[in-house]
This record gives sequence, structure tokens and C-alpha cells, in this order.
Amino acid sequence: MSFKRRNSDWQAWGQHRRRATKFMVKRNREQAIAEYQAQFEDQDGKCRLKKEGNEK
Repeated sequence: MSFKRRNSDWQAWGQHRRRATKFMVKRNREQAIAEYQAQFEDQDGKCRLKKEGNEK
């Protein structure tokens, strides 16, 4: 395997890693937002998400 081929493979792996990291950061951010909203549900019980859950 030539160095040029290895270099292209390494670059492609870096692109895939960046994409996967971005996806994981998005999931972690959504989880953090859910926990943040859960705090408000515990405080006043008037959170929009909780209200929608009761209506359904």
C-alpha cells in the first residue's frame, strides 16, 4: 500500500470521524435540553412538553 493511498484513507477517516462526532454532539445536546426542560417541569408543572403529553 502506497503512502498516497494511506493518506487518502486517513483523510476519509477524519471526515467520517468529524461527521460522527457532530452527530454525537447533537444527540448529547438534545439530551441536555431534555434534562433542562425536566427541571422546569419539576418546578412549576407548566412546561409545554408536559402540557402536550397530558392533552394526548
